[in-house]
Amino acid sequence: MKKAGLTFLGITLLLVLQSTARADDLAYIVTASDQFGTIDINTGVFTQLGNMGQLLSGLGSASGNVYGGVESGSTLYQVNVNNGTLTAVGTGSTNYFVTGSTTSGLYAVNSAFQLYSINPTTGATTL
Repeated sequence: MKKAGLTFLGITLLLVLQSTARADDLAYIVTASDQFGTIDINTGVFTQLGNMGQLLSGLGSASGNVYGGVESGSTLYQVNVNNGTLTAVGTGSTNYFVTGSTTSGLYAVNSAFQLYSINPTTGATTL
């Protein structure tokens, strides 16, 4: 009986720790109609927070901020996550076909399918 109790306690502790180690259930998203908001990863429910007024090529994060490049443009914008308003950061040397990020940085792919790293402070791009 004591072994069963310890096993139950171990499984319960594992489940509690696993749930606290999970990633966020919400992600920022931009739609083809310039809407900005969050999407619940579990349910797929979109909650609009604002309208960007411009079509972004995607979203990426760096240094705790969210960024995007206007599709086919070369200007990087910082996104206000409360309402989707855009603030220009700077202009890079390529057009933004796709924008995104990894844990190591902010990136763009241009219309020639070349990969660029993006400096989130200046908007400068490097092939």
